Amino acid sequence: MAEPDEGVVTARFHNQFLQTGESVTETARFAFRHADTLGQQLAAAGFEVDAVYGDWARTSFTPGASFMVFIAHAS
Repeated sequence: MAEPDEGVVTARFHNQFLQTGESVTETARFAFRHADTLGQQLAAAGFEVDAVYGDWARTSFTPGASFMVFIAHAS
């Protein structure tokens, strides 16, 4: 993994499929934002945030949470 930009992580995944012998490499970039920043970006894109949760079970979000689930709709 590499961190070329603040808040952005690039990861490379290597997969070897045993049945076919095929080898696949994929690269993914993940952007990590603060909840306030993401909320502002959603608003700027025309969305209203209905709720923010700390996991998929809809646990209350706290600033120290390592996971964010935003529920939003187009305004």
